[in-house]
Amino acid sequence: MIVASLRIAGDNRLPPSADLAMVRNQDRTVTLRVAGIPTGRTLAKLILTAKPSLDGSDATIAVQKVVTPLTNLATVGQITNAGSTGTGQATFTFVPADSAGWPDALVYQVWAVLDDGEPAPCLTGSLSSIAAIPLAAGPASDANLPPVSQGAIVLAFDPAFGAASQSHTARVGPAFQLGSTTSVDTNDPTLDSSVPPTRYVYGTDDYLTAGDVLDAAWTNAAGFSILAGFELVAGDVSGGFRAIVSKDSSAAARTFYVLIGVGKLQVALFDGTNAVTWDGSIVLGAGLHRLVLTYDPTQPLASRLTVRLDEAADTLSRNGATLGTIANTAADLTIGGRPNTSFGFLPSVRATGNVYVWSGVPLSAADALTVSQWLRDSRGWA
Repeated sequence: MIVASLRIAGDNRLPPSADLAMVRNQDRTVTLRVAGIPTGRTLAKLILTAKPSLDGSDATIAVQKVVTPLTNLATVGQITNAGSTGTGQATFTFVPADSAGWPDALVYQVWAVLDDGEPAPCLTGSLSSIAAIPLAAGPASDANLPPVSQGAIVLAFDPAFGAASQSHTARVGPAFQLGSTTSVDTNDPTLDSSVPPTRYVYGTDDYLTAGDVLDAAWTNAAGFSILAGFELVAGDVSGGFRAIVSKDSSAAARTFYVLIGVGKLQVALFDGTNAVTWDGSIVLGAGLHRLVLTYDPTQPLASRLTVRLDEAADTLSRNGATLGTIANTAADLTIGGRPNTSFGFLPSVRATGNVYVWSGVPLSAADALTVSQWLRDSRGWA
Protein backbone atom coordinates (compact mmCIF):
# COMPACT_ATOMS: atom_id res chain seq x y z
CA MET A 1 0.00 0.00 0.00
CA ILE A 2 1.23 3.49 -0.91
CA VAL A 3 0.57 6.48 1.34
CA ALA A 4 -0.76 9.59 -0.41
CA SER A 5 -1.69 12.88 1.23
CA LEU A 6 -3.73 15.78 -0.08
CA ARG A 7 -2.14 19.19 -0.45
CA ILE A 8 -5.10 21.58 -0.53
CA ALA A 9 -5.00 25.28 -1.40
CA GLY A 10 -2.70 27.18 0.92
CA ASP A 11 -0.56 24.13 1.74
CA ASN A 12 2.80 24.83 0.15
CA ARG A 13 4.27 21.39 0.84
CA LEU A 14 4.87 19.02 -2.03
CA PRO A 15 2.80 15.85 -2.09
CA PRO A 16 4.55 12.63 -1.04
CA SER A 17 6.52 10.72 -3.66
CA ALA A 18 6.56 7.00 -4.47
CA ASP A 19 8.19 5.22 -7.35
CA LEU A 20 6.18 2.49 -9.08
CA ALA A 21 7.32 -0.41 -11.25
CA MET A 22 5.54 -2.97 -13.37
CA VAL A 23 5.94 -5.41 -16.23
CA ARG A 24 4.19 -4.26 -19.38
CA ASN A 25 1.31 -6.31 -20.71
CA GLN A 26 0.60 -7.72 -17.26
CA ASP A 27 -2.10 -7.07 -14.68
CA ARG A 28 -1.13 -4.76 -11.79
CA THR A 29 -2.98 -3.06 -8.95
CA VAL A 30 -1.76 -0.07 -6.94
CA THR A 31 -3.54 0.64 -3.67
CA LEU A 32 -3.38 4.11 -2.09
CA ARG A 33 -4.22 5.22 1.43
CA VAL A 34 -5.17 8.89 1.03
CA ALA A 35 -4.69 11.10 4.10
CA GLY A 36 -5.33 14.80 4.66
CA ILE A 37 -8.97 14.91 3.53
CA PRO A 38 -10.50 18.02 5.11
CA THR A 39 -13.26 17.63 7.71
CA GLY A 40 -16.64 17.42 6.05
CA ARG A 41 -15.19 16.60 2.65
CA THR A 42 -14.92 13.27 0.78
CA LEU A 43 -13.17 12.02 -2.34
CA ALA A 44 -15.21 12.34 -5.52
CA LYS A 45 -12.47 11.13 -7.87
CA LEU A 46 -8.76 10.38 -8.11
CA ILE A 47 -6.89 10.94 -11.36
CA LEU A 48 -3.57 9.23 -12.15
CA THR A 49 -1.74 10.63 -15.18
CA ALA A 50 1.58 9.33 -16.52
CA LYS A 51 3.69 10.63 -19.41
CA PRO A 52 7.35 10.63 -20.46
CA SER A 53 8.08 14.07 -19.01
CA LEU A 54 6.30 16.62 -16.86
CA ASP A 55 6.41 19.28 -19.56
CA GLY A 56 5.05 16.99 -22.26
CA SER A 57 1.76 17.87 -23.90
CA ASP A 58 -1.45 15.98 -23.25
CA ALA A 59 -0.81 14.12 -26.50
CA THR A 60 2.13 12.33 -24.82
CA ILE A 61 0.07 10.91 -21.97
CA ALA A 62 0.80 7.17 -21.77
CA VAL A 63 -2.04 6.35 -19.40
CA GLN A 64 -4.67 8.17 -17.42
CA LYS A 65 -6.85 6.44 -14.84
CA VAL A 66 -9.87 8.14 -13.28
CA VAL A 67 -11.43 6.31 -10.36
CA THR A 68 -14.57 7.15 -8.42
CA PRO A 69 -16.63 5.26 -5.82
CA LEU A 70 -18.59 3.77 -8.77
CA THR A 71 -15.89 2.80 -11.30
CA ASN A 72 -15.10 -0.83 -12.13
CA LEU A 73 -12.59 -2.15 -9.60
CA ALA A 74 -11.50 -5.04 -11.86
CA THR A 75 -10.59 -2.98 -14.95
CA VAL A 76 -10.17 0.65 -13.90
CA GLY A 77 -10.00 0.83 -10.15
CA GLN A 78 -12.23 2.34 -7.51
CA ILE A 79 -12.37 4.61 -4.49
CA THR A 80 -13.23 2.03 -1.86
CA ASN A 81 -13.31 4.50 1.06
CA ALA A 82 -14.27 8.12 0.28
CA GLY A 83 -12.58 9.38 3.46
CA SER A 84 -15.34 10.84 5.56
CA THR A 85 -13.11 10.31 8.62
CA GLY A 86 -10.18 12.14 7.03
CA THR A 87 -8.42 9.14 5.44
CA GLY A 88 -9.67 7.32 2.37
CA GLN A 89 -8.53 4.44 0.23
CA ALA A 90 -8.49 3.69 -3.48
CA THR A 91 -7.16 1.11 -5.94
CA PHE A 92 -5.87 1.79 -9.44
CA THR A 93 -6.16 -1.30 -11.65
CA PHE A 94 -3.96 -1.76 -14.71
CA VAL A 95 -4.84 -4.36 -17.31
CA PRO A 96 -2.38 -5.56 -20.01
CA ALA A 97 -3.74 -3.19 -22.65
CA ASP A 98 -2.94 -0.18 -20.45
CA SER A 99 0.82 -0.72 -20.56
CA ALA A 100 1.29 -2.25 -24.02
CA GLY A 101 2.91 0.84 -25.57
CA TRP A 102 4.71 2.31 -22.59
CA PRO A 103 8.34 3.44 -22.70
CA ASP A 104 10.74 2.23 -20.01
CA ALA A 105 10.28 5.32 -17.83
CA LEU A 106 7.36 7.66 -17.09
CA VAL A 107 6.57 10.31 -14.52
CA TYR A 108 3.17 10.36 -12.91
CA GLN A 109 0.98 12.43 -10.60
CA VAL A 110 -2.19 11.62 -8.73
CA TRP A 111 -4.68 14.41 -8.14
CA ALA A 112 -7.78 14.25 -6.03
CA VAL A 113 -11.07 16.06 -6.67
CA LEU A 114 -13.13 16.53 -3.53
CA ASP A 115 -16.90 16.40 -3.45
CA ASP A 116 -17.01 20.23 -3.56
CA GLY A 117 -14.98 20.22 -6.80
CA GLU A 118 -11.70 21.39 -5.27
CA PRO A 119 -8.62 19.73 -6.87
CA ALA A 120 -5.59 18.80 -4.82
CA PRO A 121 -2.35 16.96 -5.65
CA CYS A 122 -1.72 13.93 -3.43
CA LEU A 123 1.07 11.78 -4.95
CA THR A 124 3.90 12.01 -7.47
CA GLY A 125 6.85 9.92 -8.64
CA SER A 126 8.31 7.84 -11.44
CA LEU A 127 6.79 4.81 -13.07
CA SER A 128 9.31 2.33 -14.46
CA SER A 129 8.25 -0.55 -16.67
CA ILE A 130 9.87 -3.37 -18.61
CA ALA A 131 8.69 -5.60 -21.40
CA ALA A 132 8.87 -9.25 -20.46
CA ILE A 133 11.48 -11.24 -22.40
CA PRO A 134 9.82 -14.56 -23.31
CA LEU A 135 11.74 -17.63 -22.22
CA ALA A 136 12.98 -19.58 -25.22
CA ALA A 137 10.93 -22.74 -25.47
CA GLY A 138 13.70 -24.62 -27.25
CA PRO A 139 13.00 -27.55 -29.48
CA ALA A 140 9.99 -29.62 -28.56
CA SER A 141 10.78 -32.83 -26.73
CA ASP A 142 9.84 -35.96 -28.66
CA ALA A 143 8.12 -38.44 -26.35
CA ASN A 144 9.16 -41.26 -28.69
CA LEU A 145 12.87 -40.61 -28.09
CA PRO A 146 15.02 -40.92 -24.96
CA PRO A 147 14.60 -37.64 -23.03
CA VAL A 148 18.29 -36.62 -23.03
CA SER A 149 20.22 -34.69 -25.74
CA GLN A 150 17.65 -35.55 -28.39
CA GLY A 151 19.36 -33.31 -30.94
CA ALA A 152 22.45 -35.54 -30.83
CA ILE A 153 20.54 -38.78 -31.48
CA VAL A 154 21.61 -40.11 -34.89
CA LEU A 155 19.92 -43.50 -34.63
CA ALA A 156 16.61 -44.34 -33.02
CA PHE A 157 15.65 -47.88 -33.97
CA ASP A 158 12.22 -48.63 -32.55
CA PRO A 159 10.42 -51.80 -33.69
CA ALA A 160 7.11 -50.43 -32.41
CA PHE A 161 7.30 -47.40 -34.73
CA GLY A 162 5.09 -47.36 -37.80
CA ALA A 163 3.19 -50.20 -39.41
CA ALA A 164 4.34 -53.73 -38.73
CA SER A 165 5.58 -54.10 -42.29
CA GLN A 166 7.82 -51.05 -41.80
CA SER A 167 8.86 -51.55 -38.21
CA HIS A 168 12.49 -52.15 -39.19
CA THR A 169 12.58 -48.49 -40.29
CA ALA A 170 14.48 -46.28 -37.86
CA ARG A 171 12.58 -43.54 -36.05
CA VAL A 172 15.68 -41.38 -36.59
CA GLY A 173 18.59 -42.17 -38.87
CA PRO A 174 19.22 -44.92 -41.41
CA ALA A 175 16.72 -47.68 -42.14
CA PHE A 176 17.57 -51.31 -41.52
CA GLN A 177 16.75 -54.25 -43.74
CA LEU A 178 15.81 -57.73 -42.66
CA GLY A 179 18.69 -60.11 -43.22
CA SER A 180 20.66 -59.98 -46.43
CA THR A 181 17.86 -58.86 -48.76
CA THR A 182 14.72 -56.78 -48.61
CA SER A 183 12.56 -59.81 -49.37
CA VAL A 184 11.70 -62.66 -47.02
CA ASP A 185 14.62 -65.05 -46.71
CA THR A 186 16.24 -67.31 -44.19
CA ASN A 187 18.15 -64.45 -42.57
CA ASP A 188 15.07 -62.52 -41.44
CA PRO A 189 14.39 -62.17 -37.72
CA THR A 190 10.74 -62.30 -36.67
CA LEU A 191 8.93 -59.26 -35.29
CA ASP A 192 7.17 -60.07 -32.01
CA SER A 193 4.69 -57.46 -30.81
CA SER A 194 2.45 -59.86 -28.88
CA VAL A 195 3.57 -58.44 -25.54
CA PRO A 196 5.77 -55.46 -24.65
CA PRO A 197 8.45 -54.78 -25.53
CA THR A 198 8.08 -55.09 -29.28
CA ARG A 199 11.26 -56.84 -30.45
CA TYR A 200 12.92 -58.90 -33.16
CA VAL A 201 13.46 -62.58 -32.35
CA TYR A 202 16.44 -64.19 -34.08
CA GLY A 203 17.11 -67.63 -35.44
CA THR A 204 20.59 -69.05 -35.78
CA ASP A 205 21.50 -66.96 -38.85
CA ASP A 206 19.20 -63.92 -38.56
CA TYR A 207 20.23 -60.29 -38.40
CA LEU A 208 19.25 -56.70 -39.24
CA THR A 209 21.58 -54.52 -41.30
CA ALA A 210 21.75 -50.83 -42.20
CA GLY A 211 24.86 -51.02 -44.36
CA ASP A 212 27.95 -48.87 -43.89
CA VAL A 213 26.45 -46.01 -41.84
CA LEU A 214 27.10 -43.65 -38.91
CA ASP A 215 30.89 -43.63 -39.22
CA ALA A 216 30.84 -39.99 -38.13
CA ALA A 217 29.33 -41.06 -34.80
CA TRP A 218 32.01 -43.65 -34.02
CA THR A 219 34.86 -41.35 -35.07
CA ASN A 220 33.49 -38.26 -33.26
CA ALA A 221 36.28 -36.71 -31.21
CA ALA A 222 33.80 -36.16 -28.36
CA GLY A 223 32.69 -39.81 -28.28
CA PHE A 224 29.33 -41.55 -28.52
CA SER A 225 26.73 -43.45 -26.51
CA ILE A 226 24.52 -46.46 -27.21
CA LEU A 227 21.27 -47.45 -25.50
CA ALA A 228 19.82 -50.87 -26.31
CA GLY A 229 17.23 -53.33 -25.09
CA PHE A 230 17.88 -57.05 -25.55
CA GLU A 231 16.63 -60.42 -24.34
CA LEU A 232 18.61 -63.49 -23.28
CA VAL A 233 17.57 -67.12 -23.01
CA ALA A 234 19.41 -69.85 -21.12
CA GLY A 235 21.53 -70.75 -24.14
CA ASP A 236 22.74 -67.16 -24.46
CA VAL A 237 23.88 -67.15 -20.85
CA SER A 238 25.75 -70.45 -20.89
CA GLY A 239 26.85 -70.64 -24.53
CA GLY A 240 29.38 -68.86 -26.72
CA PHE A 241 29.33 -65.29 -27.91
CA ARG A 242 26.02 -63.71 -28.93
CA ALA A 243 25.88 -60.36 -30.79
CA ILE A 244 23.81 -57.34 -29.76
CA VAL A 245 25.01 -54.54 -32.05
CA SER A 246 28.18 -54.22 -34.13
CA LYS A 247 29.97 -52.70 -37.09
CA ASP A 248 32.47 -55.42 -37.74
CA SER A 249 33.46 -57.84 -40.45
CA SER A 250 36.48 -59.89 -41.44
CA ALA A 251 39.89 -58.53 -42.44
CA ALA A 252 40.46 -54.81 -41.75
CA ALA A 253 36.80 -53.73 -41.78
CA ARG A 254 36.38 -53.59 -38.03
CA THR A 255 34.90 -50.68 -36.06
CA PHE A 256 33.30 -52.06 -32.88
CA TYR A 257 31.16 -54.83 -31.49
CA VAL A 258 28.98 -55.37 -28.41
CA LEU A 259 28.47 -59.01 -27.41
CA ILE A 260 27.33 -61.24 -24.60
CA GLY A 261 29.77 -64.06 -23.82
CA VAL A 262 28.96 -66.63 -21.13
CA GLY A 263 26.42 -64.23 -19.64
CA LYS A 264 28.79 -61.22 -19.45
CA LEU A 265 29.24 -58.19 -21.66
CA GLN A 266 32.17 -57.79 -24.05
CA VAL A 267 32.89 -54.62 -26.04
CA ALA A 268 35.68 -54.23 -28.58
CA LEU A 269 36.81 -51.05 -30.34
CA PHE A 270 39.19 -50.88 -33.31
CA ASP A 271 41.25 -48.01 -34.74
CA GLY A 272 42.50 -49.77 -37.86
CA THR A 273 45.72 -50.87 -36.20
CA ASN A 274 44.93 -51.59 -32.59
CA ALA A 275 42.06 -53.37 -30.85
CA VAL A 276 40.98 -52.83 -27.26
CA THR A 277 38.51 -55.16 -25.58
CA TRP A 278 36.58 -54.48 -22.40
CA ASP A 279 35.07 -57.41 -20.48
CA GLY A 280 32.30 -56.81 -17.98
CA SER A 281 31.90 -58.51 -14.61
CA ILE A 282 28.12 -58.47 -14.16
CA VAL A 283 26.61 -61.91 -14.78
CA LEU A 284 23.31 -61.59 -16.64
CA GLY A 285 20.48 -64.08 -16.42
CA ALA A 286 17.79 -64.99 -18.92
CA GLY A 287 15.18 -62.30 -19.53
CA LEU A 288 14.94 -58.66 -20.63
CA HIS A 289 17.89 -56.32 -20.17
CA ARG A 290 18.89 -52.71 -20.78
CA LEU A 291 22.35 -51.59 -21.78
CA VAL A 292 23.84 -48.08 -21.75
CA LEU A 293 27.36 -47.81 -23.20
CA THR A 294 29.29 -44.55 -23.34
CA TYR A 295 32.67 -43.94 -24.94
CA ASP A 296 34.63 -40.77 -24.18
CA PRO A 297 37.95 -40.57 -26.09
CA THR A 298 38.95 -37.45 -24.16
CA GLN A 299 39.53 -39.60 -21.06
CA PRO A 300 42.51 -41.86 -20.34
CA LEU A 301 42.10 -45.24 -22.00
CA ALA A 302 41.39 -47.00 -18.72
CA SER A 303 38.26 -44.91 -18.13
CA ARG A 304 37.01 -44.17 -21.65
CA LEU A 305 34.31 -46.83 -21.69
CA THR A 306 31.52 -47.00 -19.11
CA VAL A 307 28.67 -49.48 -19.10
CA ARG A 308 25.43 -49.82 -17.18
CA LEU A 309 23.45 -53.04 -17.33
CA ASP A 310 19.89 -52.72 -16.02
CA GLU A 311 21.06 -49.46 -14.40
CA ALA A 312 23.92 -51.08 -12.48
CA ALA A 313 27.44 -49.86 -13.28
CA ASP A 314 29.57 -52.69 -14.65
CA THR A 315 33.20 -53.11 -13.66
CA LEU A 316 35.26 -53.56 -16.83
CA SER A 317 38.62 -55.20 -17.38
CA ARG A 318 40.60 -54.03 -20.41
CA ASN A 319 42.87 -55.78 -22.86
CA GLY A 320 44.94 -53.65 -25.22
CA ALA A 321 47.51 -50.97 -24.54
CA THR A 322 46.64 -48.25 -27.07
CA LEU A 323 43.70 -47.02 -29.09
CA GLY A 324 43.50 -44.13 -31.52
CA THR A 325 40.45 -42.73 -33.32
CA ILE A 326 37.84 -45.41 -33.90
CA ALA A 327 38.14 -46.78 -37.42
CA ASN A 328 35.93 -45.57 -40.25
CA THR A 329 35.41 -48.80 -42.17
CA ALA A 330 33.13 -50.23 -44.84
CA ALA A 331 31.63 -52.77 -42.43
CA ASP A 332 27.85 -52.93 -42.08
CA LEU A 333 26.11 -51.72 -38.94
CA THR A 334 24.07 -54.68 -37.72
CA ILE A 335 21.63 -55.35 -34.91
CA GLY A 336 21.62 -58.95 -33.80
CA GLY A 337 23.81 -61.47 -35.63
CA ARG A 338 27.22 -60.55 -37.06
CA PRO A 339 27.67 -61.90 -40.60
CA ASN A 340 30.97 -62.27 -42.44
CA THR A 341 33.25 -62.14 -39.42
CA SER A 342 36.57 -63.92 -39.21
CA PHE A 343 34.74 -66.49 -37.08
CA GLY A 344 32.00 -66.99 -39.65
CA PHE A 345 28.46 -66.00 -38.67
CA LEU A 346 28.10 -64.97 -35.04
CA PRO A 347 24.53 -65.54 -33.84
CA SER A 348 22.39 -62.98 -32.07
CA VAL A 349 21.11 -62.92 -28.55
CA ARG A 350 17.57 -64.27 -28.43
CA ALA A 351 15.98 -60.88 -29.24
CA THR A 352 16.82 -57.20 -29.66
CA GLY A 353 14.55 -54.19 -29.80
CA ASN A 354 15.17 -50.51 -29.27
CA VAL A 355 18.65 -49.24 -30.19
CA TYR A 356 19.70 -45.58 -29.91
CA VAL A 357 22.99 -43.84 -30.72
CA TRP A 358 24.15 -40.37 -29.61
CA SER A 359 26.99 -38.79 -31.60
CA GLY A 360 29.37 -36.56 -29.64
CA VAL A 361 27.59 -37.21 -26.33
CA PRO A 362 29.13 -39.57 -23.79
CA LEU A 363 26.15 -39.75 -21.42
CA SER A 364 26.80 -38.86 -17.80
CA ALA A 365 25.97 -41.37 -15.07
CA ALA A 366 22.77 -39.45 -14.28
CA ASP A 367 21.72 -39.29 -17.94
CA ALA A 368 22.51 -42.98 -18.41
CA LEU A 369 20.12 -43.79 -15.58
CA THR A 370 17.48 -41.49 -17.06
CA VAL A 371 17.52 -43.07 -20.51
CA SER A 372 17.65 -46.60 -19.12
CA GLN A 373 14.61 -45.91 -16.98
CA TRP A 374 12.86 -44.34 -19.97
CA LEU A 375 13.52 -47.53 -21.98
CA ARG A 376 12.06 -49.54 -19.14
CA ASP A 377 9.01 -47.39 -18.50
CA SER A 378 8.06 -46.24 -22.01
CA ARG A 379 9.02 -49.28 -24.08
CA GLY A 380 8.59 -52.12 -21.62
CA TRP A 381 12.18 -53.31 -21.24
CA ALA A 382 11.65 -54.15 -17.59
